[in-house]
Amino acid sequence: MAPNCKEIPIFWGHGDLDAQVSETQWRGFAYTLAGQIGTPFRHYADDSIRLNRAEMKEQNVTQMRFHTYSELGHWFNEIEIQDLVSWIYVLLDN
Repeated sequence: MAPNCKEIPIFWGHGDLDAQVSETQWRGFAYTLAGQIGTPFRHYADDSIRLNRAEMKEQNVTQMRFHTYSELGHWFNEIEIQDLVSWIYVLLDN
């Protein structure tokens, strides 16, 4: 594995009602991947808490961020898109 893999920021969103792809199983895969590349793993399960750009700038954005979105199936919603936009904004601003 390349030594700089652990510096690659990863945003992973998943719906808890996804009938095609199990959220629990894929969260486990994401956790394993984070361990294999040596990056911190953070799971965010409360989608009522929005990503805060100022807090993200203070934190290490070089990590695996796995977000579980409630009542979301095999698709995306406005909340997930807003989180992804905030995450990209912080990456581009660093």
